[in-house]
Amino acid sequence: MIPARNEGKRLEATINSLFDIAKSAGIKIEIVVVDDGSKDDTANYAENLGCYVVRRQDRGYSALGRPELADTHNDGFAFIEKNIPDYDYIMVSGANNTYGANYFQILLTKFTDNPKLVMASGTEGVALAANAVRGSGRLIRKDFWQEIGCKVPNQFYSWESYPILYALSKGYDVQSFPEALQMTSVESLSKVDYTNYGRGMREQGDILLYVLRRSITEGLLTNRKIRSLQLIQGYFSLEVELYPHHIRKFVQHYQWKRVWRALTSLLKAK
Repeated sequence: MIPARNEGKRLEATINSLFDIAKSAGIKIEIVVVDDGSKDDTANYAENLGCYVVRRQDRGYSALGRPELADTHNDGFAFIEKNIPDYDYIMVSGANNTYGANYFQILLTKFTDNPKLVMASGTEGVALAANAVRGSGRLIRKDFWQEIGCKVPNQFYSWESYPILYALSKGYDVQSFPEALQMTSVESLSKVDYTNYGRGMREQGDILLYVLRRSITEGLLTNRKIRSLQLIQGYFSLEVELYPHHIRKFVQHYQWKRVWRALTSLLKAK
């Protein structure tokens, strides 16, 4: 499933890449493009390349980083459940991503080797934090996807993280694998509204220490100080919808445990 808004020029490379890696892996895929009110030929490009297309009306603005973007994804997921119900895995891809030739082989082997693994993605060739999974290139096992209702919540800024946090809170494994390469033609996080990003961190229960660390790594260390200010402003905003209580508690417990381990290791080193 590919959500796309005015991505006609970049979409062809993504679709061809997905068909190529499926052929390399010897598997069958169907691609559903959700045209999110595009003003260009996104829908026509997708249809001409052999994809299903779900057309949405133009809301008048891009919903990137906002809760309403979940509705775009859910329209694609609903189409899949109705028209392609015999899938084994569901994947979400950005409209400007391409993938290494063995992307599917690597991830499918990981699922086979680990029955607890329910969600996985590749990276741009770099290791990510434990339990981090890219939003694009995310492969999800069908039984888990059905467990969470075959959709994502549309009332949260942090809706994209919800499946990950739900999985971890239930004892499942999620992971990214740097050997499964994916590339993007757009700078990662370049279009993110960091105020909304901060709101999402507040919703899902992130502790303040994590927010401050993220404000440093995403803002101060990259000479983009405005990002740091926006993220903190968003975190302390009162205009947020909160996650289910048990997930917020899980997130806080997990983060405090990691902080304690880091402090313990630091003290032992001294």
